[in-house]
Parts: sequence; C-alpha cells; structure tokens
Amino acid sequence: MVIYGTTDKGIKRSANQDSFFAAEILSGLALVAVCDGMGGAAGGSEASELAARVFADKCRKFAEQNYNSELKCFTVSADAIGAAMSDAARAANAAVFTEAAKNEKLRGMGTTLAAAFVTSDILYGINVGDSRVYLCTRDNGLRRLSKDHSFVQYLVDMGEISELEAKYNSQRNIITRAIGIAADVEPDTFVAIAENSRVILCSDGLTAHLDDSAMEKILSDFTISAKDVCNTFITLANQAGGTDNITAVAVDTSASNAERVDA
Repeated sequence: MVIYGTTDKGIKRSANQDSFFAAEILSGLALVAVCDGMGGAAGGSEASELAARVFADKCRKFAEQNYNSELKCFTVSADAIGAAMSDAARAANAAVFTEAAKNEKLRGMGTTLAAAFVTSDILYGINVGDSRVYLCTRDNGLRRLSKDHSFVQYLVDMGEISELEAKYNSQRNIITRAIGIAADVEPDTFVAIAENSRVILCSDGLTAHLDDSAMEKILSDFTISAKDVCNTFITLANQAGGTDNITAVAVDTSASNAERVDA
C-alpha cells in the first residue's frame, strides 16, 4: 500500500486553507482525509486543521480497538465503521463550532470533509461538503464515490441543469453542508471494493479545473506512482488557472513500496 498527499495554495490565493491527513495508522490500514476551509484566511485554516486533527484522532482510536493488524481487517461490520466515522465527523463539527463561538474573529468558519479508511480490498468513506472521494480500478476506470453537498448538485439532481452546466455555474461554490457551521451535521457514508485500485481524495480546487475524464486519463495509468499522480494534478490545476487551493491525496492499494507523505 502506498499513501501520498500534497497541497498547494494555487495561483490566485494568498493563503492555503486546505488541510489533509494521510497515514498508514495500523498495518495495512490507511486513514486519509481532506478538509477545505472557509471563513477567511485565519478562519478557514483553523477550521480545516482542527477538523482534520479531531477526525483523525477519533478514527485512529476506533481503529486501534476494532482492527486486527494480523488479519488486516476490521473486526466489526461496515455499518459500525460508518457510524464510528460519522461520530468522528460530528466530533470535528463540535470542535470547529465551539471554537468559532469562542472567538469573534473565527465566527462563521467551517470546512468540508472527505475521508476514508482504506484496506487492501475495501474502502469505507465519508463526506460533508464538496471535497471528493474517487476510486479508480484497473478494469472499470474512475468512479466518484462521494456526492457533493452543493447548490449546483441539488440543481443537477432536480434536473434543472446538466453536470457540464454545473461546472460553470456562478453558484458552484455554494455548499449545503459543512463541518462547523451549525451545532450538528449529517455526513454521507459509503463502502466500495478497493482491491488493486487507486483511491483519490481532493478539494474542489482540483475538480474546478479537471473534470472526471481528465482525471481518469492520469489515474488509469497504474505505472504512474501515487506521488506523481498527485503532483501532476496540482500542476495541471495551476496551469488551468489555479483559482483555489488544491489538495490531492492518493492511496494505491496494489503498490508495496512506501512513499513519503508531504505535509
């Protein structure tokens, strides 16, 4: 298993409000998360860093109690794992919401959250907001596992606009769920087979410039390392305008040599 992540402030932004977590927390178990902060430079950075830290800490503690490192699998059901990840997201939500209430300069801050436990064969995912989780397999190509919590996604679901129109809609940055903006939050959870696959998490600074087909062309070439995939995504997004912070995290379940994770 290879895990790699990187983030870049982009060309147009003066600060980076994205944060990520990416590590093999137990033998054969990766935990990855991407958070895209909002609420000004200070607030957005604080929200994303705090959410990523609290979420990862809660998930790590759950894994330590419910994952068998020798068998390299969880000892509880997918429903239990999803519930634990939702509890971790709610803990992150409470931490950000409480911090914003204590500091007037941080009022209104919030963040997206896209995250996953990844074993050699199964992905357990969660998302709040419009950061995304993708899965690319050798046989079936790229599939988006998460669903954006955004106003334009609502319009797509209602049949008001197409996916292509959503990409260029002036309201595409309006999200309908986020960590920290209310006292409670309702995450989405999902499960997918991830054997011999590549998992990608990213903020919308990437997907604003690269559509799914462009991402698939790169991801489906498994001779390209996880590190080179993430760095290529950053480069291409910046070449296309770099209008927002860009974060990409990859887990390659078919690879065996560890790669360094950039903070």
